[in-house]
Amino acid sequence: MKRKPLIIGFENTKSNDKADAMEPYTPNGAGERLYHMVNAVKKISKEEYCKRLEFINIAGRGGVGPEVAHNRMKDRISVVIGLDAWYALKMRRASFWDARDGAYLVPHTSGKNYLYNLEEACRKTGHLIWKLM
Repeated sequence: MKRKPLIIGFENTKSNDKADAMEPYTPNGAGERLYHMVNAVKKISKEEYCKRLEFINIAGRGGVGPEVAHNRMKDRISVVIGLDAWYALKMRRASFWDARDGAYLVPHTSGKNYLYNLEEACRKTGHLIWKLM
């Protein structure tokens, strides 16, 4: 059975609950913005989206830590959200939307990331996640 792709965020400043990592239900949260990028590519309910992916954060009180994250990344495709998470995992240098060691790096989906003002960036991230699902 194919394992779900793993979405790895850095830290949820709105919740300490590990179950809230990158979830799409917090209004204007990074997880909701990521969901909308995928949904713009292919219409999918939030419930189905959550069934097809696994979400973790690596830092903060709700984070699993880099070692646990690496163990969960074994033998599956992963998408790391932002450079903070990428560097915390001590991943080799990569460009956005490129893969290293089975993990893709995408720009952080925070509302502060100006890269996502470009529709092309939103579409690339949405297509990548959808393709992996």
